[in-house]
Amino acid sequence: MEHSKHIIRAVLLLVVIAVVFVLVTHFLIPETYGMHGSYRFANVQEFASLPASHGAPGACAECHEEEADALAGGKHASVSCEVCHAPLAEHLGIPAAPASPAGGEAAGATPAGEGEPAGDPGSGDVAGEDTPLMPINRSANLCGWCHEYLVSRPKTFPQVVLGAHVVEQGEELGKNGEIRDGLCWECHAEDVHDTD
Repeated sequence: MEHSKHIIRAVLLLVVIAVVFVLVTHFLIPETYGMHGSYRFANVQEFASLPASHGAPGACAECHEEEADALAGGKHASVSCEVCHAPLAEHLGIPAAPASPAGGEAAGATPAGEGEPAGDPGSGDVAGEDTPLMPINRSANLCGWCHEYLVSRPKTFPQVVLGAHVVEQGEELGKNGEIRDGLCWECHAEDVHDTD
């Protein structure tokens, strides 16, 4: 028995560690965690109770038919309007909607009041004059999310090494290699809703 004391101590230590682990996890893991997968199920209801900020795919087309038709036949037909513009709730002036990464103070975004008019009251735009102007994210980062060269993208997909492309066009890069906001738009604004 004298030679087995170290084994008894090790087993007791493992039992204590297991009990502490079970107690700690019981108090630290939320009650609804794991009910329907490896996430906290109560989180679903919390997010569902937040005000909606993004519109359905056809929501913009209800007021902006011409732009929607141009986009539908263009190179960016599969890109939601809200990728470049702010969420629909921000455009409609719904105050409870969360802030948009594409609008407001985001880098490259045109602040409200300086963007393109949201609609023309005489064109059937329901929102009319009281609708906030729609911010447009004109940063090179936004364009780069899809068009920066990646080996994994299909060869037919339009992509460039942004920094090299800018220099080839005779423009200068910033001190840290950054590209001036709006630069892509100066040459490629027509490509956004272009059908060619």
